[in-house]
Amino acid sequence: MKGRLNRLIHHLLICLFLVVIAFCLVFSYRLSDRFTLALIVFNVFFASLFFQLNGSKITKTVILAAGNLLGLFWSWLYQNLAKVGYSFFGDSSNVVFSIVYPILTLLWMVPFWSISLSFLPQLTTSKEAAT
Repeated sequence: MKGRLNRLIHHLLICLFLVVIAFCLVFSYRLSDRFTLALIVFNVFFASLFFQLNGSKITKTVILAAGNLLGLFWSWLYQNLAKVGYSFFGDSSNVVFSIVYPILTLLWMVPFWSISLSFLPQLTTSKEAAT
């Protein structure tokens, strides 16, 4: 009975964090299509690579939801930065922002992927297992 209850709680937590991810995608779409595309790319790469590694599904889903929240925050920050740049510099800031945006997006994606790998258990090689 206790095992079934734990399994149910795990599934409910996974569903909760999947809903958080969906809300992040919806809110990013409200900001801009460009931000939504960045989050979709992040989710596809993250899920295709990350879920093949060791670790519990809950941990991986929590990390993915945290990445989506971070991406949503950065998207909001980029949009406000673009608005301020437009108000000070006009249309030329939109050109600069369009060029710099992919680089700024990588500035949160790559470090997040790298840091999130530290939350998963390390693989043991055959030599380590033998000793």
